[in-house]
Amino acid sequence: MSIATIQAVCPEVETTVDEWAVAHADVSWVNLTAPACRILDWEDCGPAPRGWDAATLWVNSLAVPALAERMRRVFAATEDRLPVRPKSARVRRPDDPMTPEEADLHRHLEDQVLRPTEPEAE
Repeated sequence: MSIATIQAVCPEVETTVDEWAVAHADVSWVNLTAPACRILDWEDCGPAPRGWDAATLWVNSLAVPALAERMRRVFAATEDRLPVRPKSARVRRPDDPMTPEEADLHRHLEDQVLRPTEPEAE
C-alpha cells in the first residue's frame, strides 16, 4: 500500500517517517524458530521505519489476544520511539458483522481494486 493510498483512505494517519532503520521486513511467526530463536527468510531485509519489525510481529499476533498483549508489553519500552504506536484492535472474525467504519473502508477499497482501468492515451 502506498503512502498516497494510506493518505486517501485514512487522511488522519501521520505518514511522515522521522527515523529509518535496517529491518527484516517480514517478521512473522513462520519466520522464527524455537527453542533457539533464529530469524529466517531475509530476502526483504532493508530500510524501513524504525519499529517496523516489532509492529509486524505484533500485528501477526492479534488473532491470539494473550500473545498480542504479551508482544505489546515486550515492546512497550520502545513504544514511545516507534513511528506508529499500537492501539487496541478488534479482531474481526469472517462471520462478524462489519462496523459502519469497516463497511465504508471496505467499499472504498473495493472501489479502488475493482475500478475499471482507464485506457492509456496514445
